[in-house]
Amino acid sequence: MRIPADLAVVAYDDEVAGLADPPLTAVRPPKAAIGAGALELLMRRLAAVRADDAAVRDSDGGDAFTGADRPVHRIELSPRLIVRASSGSHA
Repeated sequence: MRIPADLAVVAYDDEVAGLADPPLTAVRPPKAAIGAGALELLMRRLAAVRADDAAVRDSDGGDAFTGADRPVHRIELSPRLIVRASSGSHA
């Protein structure tokens, strides 16, 4: 089997994909944005836990929210496709 004549190959994460022979087409995840988004969600979660703790201390024995009671937050990030020879491109 020959790449890319018989089979196109695409890798995920572009760390070393360009070093392969032939160079691999790759999906490059936005790592900095992933880290920033994770930190933002963590900070929101910690702020909510602190608010819940304060509410429980101020209430008459009410229960604190569990993780299942919290809203789900979704962050959409766009990876980048780096087209190289392994998918038939002559780039």
